[in-house]
Formats: sequence, C-alpha cells, structure tokens
Amino acid sequence: MQKNIQTAVHHISINVGAAGWSYKDWVGAFYPPGIKPADMLSFYARFFNIIEVNATYYRHLPLSYVNGWLKKTEFRDDFSFILKLHGDFTHSRNYTPSVAQDFKKNLDALAGEGKLKGMLMQFPYSFEANNVSFNYLRKLTGEFEEYQRFLEFRHASWLQNDIAENLREQNNTICVIDQPIMGHATPFMVDNPGKKLYLRLHGRNTEAWVESIENFGKTDNSYEEQSERYNYLYNRGEILEIVIRVREVIRQLQEVIIITNNHPHGNAIINAFEFADFLKTIVGEEPPITTQTTMRKLGRRV
Repeated sequence: MQKNIQTAVHHISINVGAAGWSYKDWVGAFYPPGIKPADMLSFYARFFNIIEVNATYYRHLPLSYVNGWLKKTEFRDDFSFILKLHGDFTHSRNYTPSVAQDFKKNLDALAGEGKLKGMLMQFPYSFEANNVSFNYLRKLTGEFEEYQRFLEFRHASWLQNDIAENLREQNNTICVIDQPIMGHATPFMVDNPGKKLYLRLHGRNTEAWVESIENFGKTDNSYEEQSERYNYLYNRGEILEIVIRVREVIRQLQEVIIITNNHPHGNAIINAFEFADFLKTIVGEEPPITTQTTMRKLGRRV
C-alpha cells in the first residue's frame, strides 16, 4: 500500500483509527496468532495514531485501566485517545455526580500526558431534538464543559442548521456518521462541519441493522448476533466517495478524525488502512503481514 507524506494546503491534523481494539476475531486478520489480550493495544498503536475507547461506554473503569493504556502507548507521543461516555449518561440518562467525577479523572489522566483527543457522547435514535432533550444536553455538556466534546446524534432532527450551529458555537463537534438510512436516521453530511471533522463509519449492512432494531432489548443474543449490524467491509469505491466528500471541505478544517466502527472480522482495520492511504497520510507503520495477507485474499490492493 502506497504511503505518502501527509498533504494539505495548510496545517491540518489527520487521525485515523478504529473503535476499540480488544477483539478476538482480529487475531489472524490484524493481530498475530498467539497474541495476548494485554499486548493488543501496544500492537495497535504501532499502526494508527488514535483509538476510540468503547469499553468506557459499557463499564465504569477505574483509573488504573487508563494508567495501563498510557504505559502501553508511551512509545508514541502522537497517539491519542477518545473516551466514549458511559451509557448511563447518554442512554438511560441517569448518573450520579461521583460517577461523573470518576470519568473526569480518567479524562484528566490522559490529558495530563497530552494523549486526550476528547470525549464522545453517542446518543440513541430515540434522542430527538426537542425541549426535553435540549435541556438534558445542556446539562450534560455543562457537566463536561472543560473538555473537547464530540456529539453523535442518530436522529436527523439535530442536523437542522440553527440547532447544529448553536451546538458548534458552544465548543461541541457534531460527528458525521455513515450508517444505514431508515426512518429519520442521520444522513451522511459534511457540508458545514466547523473546524473539526469527526467521521464515524458504522457500515451499510441495512438488513442486519433492521434485525438488530427488532431484537433491541434482548439479553440472550450472542456476541456475533450483537455485532452483526456492524459486519460490513467498505469497498474502495465507497471509501473514495467518502474521501472526496472530505476533500471538499478540507480547506476549512483544522483537524480530521476518522473512526471505523465496522469491527467484525477486522473489517475496521482494513478500511482504516485504506482511508489513510486515500488521504495520503501516514498514521503509523505499514500494514502487518497478517493484514496484508487478509487483504490479498479479499482482492484488496496492498
């Protein structure tokens, strides 16, 4: 895969990575066979310059976890973390001040080492733009006012120009997401991103996405069933289509963050390497032999 020096007509930070790193089905497609889970983050950090932490959405992690991440990535000064806010804040919308303080300690530990890119607040499709939601969002962003906040809305009502502009004026960055479009789902829009573009790619597996909605709330689903909605490998034409859209607004940007969330079978890793290649930017080492072999088997250009 061709790698060129990062190009742009002005100074711009380009970050490419995946959502999460601890996936068993990445072994062989990205991680070398026999790798220990404790070594996965260090291996990942050799190839990408950013990671979006999914675990913090599902569990309230102690500070010791963050200190461990810092230790495992200390060999790269340019490596950054984005912490995803726990679902208690964004989905059940029921949290305690002590839990908020603990999350801030994790953010501060990363910030203290210069490795915090920001925090992600991902809201569900049911979170529509109305007065109740506005009030809650104002409260939540105020709770974390000193941090860079990335807001992901699954409902298109938040993309109305006046609403979006007001949120950006309050130092929020609204994520641009690529997902199956159903009902009032947020479409892919990069027309007016502000100074930062945070792109999250969930894949385009519409059939599995519909099925996951129908199975919402079930607790007996396997990992494979829960992850199937993200089981999608973008083809190179789809990646180029997205990159062209990014290039249309790149002159107004100070920073680009691209996070691939189509994690099953290492698809996110393959597409992350391809996005970096299309953007002609270096975010780490060349793809490892495991990924090169996987890409060749899939007929992808290496």
